[in-house]
Amino acid sequence: LSNSSALRQKRNDRYIAEEKYRQAIDDLKADILKAIVDCQNAEADLLQLRAKVSADRIAYAVLRRQYEEGLADAIEVHTAANTLALSQASAIEGELTLMTKRRYLEYLHSGRLF
Repeated sequence: LSNSSALRQKRNDRYIAEEKYRQAIDDLKADILKAIVDCQNAEADLLQLRAKVSADRIAYAVLRRQYEEGLADAIEVHTAANTLALSQASAIEGELTLMTKRRYLEYLHSGRLF
């Protein structure tokens, strides 16, 4: 009687372990899909940030030229320079975010950090 009970318990333990394994695999797949979407969103955000940097760079150049010709004051040039610096910082932050998300995705696929 104890042998059949122990055998039944071992079989149940195996079923439980298999179910936990399947659940872990499903969780990993869900994490990978989420990481892929996050990576794609970060790439799209980075493209927008780079476009903003380009537009702010042009705006700053125009204002600086107007200032040199006496058509704009120093405060406008200073504001444009600050806006450009902030957009450049945001673009760098976007690049770092994208690098981090890509590294996480690689980790999920390979299991290695570096």
